[in-house]
Amino acid sequence: MPGGLGDFLGGAAKGFQDEQQINNQANYQQQTLKLQQQQQQNQQQRELYARADKQRSDLMSNISDTIEQYRIAHPEASAADVARIVAPIKAVTLKLDQSAGRDPSTTDAQITAMIAQPSKAVTEAILARAKDPYKSQVEALTVEEKRAEIAALRQGTNLERVAAGGGNNSNAPASAAPSNASAAPPTPDQAGDKFLQGLPPGVRDQVQAIAEYRENPNNLPSRIAKGANQSQRELYVSLAEQYAAARGEQYDQSQFAGRNKAVTNFSAGKEATTVKSFNVLVDHLDVLKDATDALGNGNIQAFNTIKNAIAAQSGEAAPTDFNGVKELVGDEIVKAVAGGAGALGDRDQIKATINGANSPQQLQSLITKYQKLAGSQLSGLRQQYESTTNRKDFNKFLNPRTKKLFDQPDDKSDQGGGMSGTSGPVQWKVVQ
Repeated sequence: MPGGLGDFLGGAAKGFQDEQQINNQANYQQQTLKLQQQQQQNQQQRELYARADKQRSDLMSNISDTIEQYRIAHPEASAADVARIVAPIKAVTLKLDQSAGRDPSTTDAQITAMIAQPSKAVTEAILARAKDPYKSQVEALTVEEKRAEIAALRQGTNLERVAAGGGNNSNAPASAAPSNASAAPPTPDQAGDKFLQGLPPGVRDQVQAIAEYRENPNNLPSRIAKGANQSQRELYVSLAEQYAAARGEQYDQSQFAGRNKAVTNFSAGKEATTVKSFNVLVDHLDVLKDATDALGNGNIQAFNTIKNAIAAQSGEAAPTDFNGVKELVGDEIVKAVAGGAGALGDRDQIKATINGANSPQQLQSLITKYQKLAGSQLSGLRQQYESTTNRKDFNKFLNPRTKKLFDQPDDKSDQGGGMSGTSGPVQWKVVQ
């Protein structure tokens, strides 16, 4: 009996184990099937998302292209106009986002930004203008104007050809032949003006500014435009060299920094103040000299006429006698010293010298002396100007009375001084 029970129990246990094994295997197969189904669903979901992403990308590209094309066709269109055009595509895109489980507000914000920003064409034009400030000006020209401008500049690049044309390019009107074959040769200013007249009107001022070291050619574009052989910078430098040569000068771009500083100093710096002081001194002393001459000749009527001019010129009370004139002479010279013309001497010494004059004749002699000193200082300033700027137009800084007193030519016949630190053919002497 016990043996039979043991067999029974053993058989029952084995049967239970077999059944459990079958159940486990069934569960395993069921789990494996579920995993396979889940993987298949995931793959389908990924493919769905990928298709949705591709559709959304295509729709966004379509919106971008539609906005760009509409703006090109309607450059004055407002953002509201553009929004209406893309509204149907935008609605489809937002619906796709919603079905794919995305936040439609993000896409809405992106489309709104696309509508608000400038078109690609406008952006590229702005960048191009920033890179080349002359691009918009060139684009504004007609094709014929472009060709004429390039042709005019090219004709000015050959110094021999320009010189053979008398300073004019072939586009400029021919000048009349001189009626007098023995006429005097043109002055530097005349030769320079003749050369400039042969250039297109929009080019002349800039060429002159470059040649006079007032404008840096490095600020001009160095890019060679299509159809041209030289860049704008090279063309203008070439023309500046030719303009300077026509004036008997030499333009050197490598010297721009130093010569620009010198030109600036004589236009608005310390040197300009000094030249101005001498100009004022010469002018005022010349009037006082006339007054002294009238007193010396006993011409009281002429003196009374002149003294009113003295009062207006000096801002002081009109002198009534010789001592009053003498005091004003000293004051004018001291003012010149204070204005930067200190080479005339010490203030106290100047006052003492003037006070020592006991007659109109002696005072006239002193006035002439200080005028000569002023001329000597102006001659030195001329040498400084010419050596530091390599230019020969110093007389443009002198007023008419100073030029006349020292027998200096006016601006249109300024032969200038020689180079290498000499005063050249121009003599600074008081014309009696």
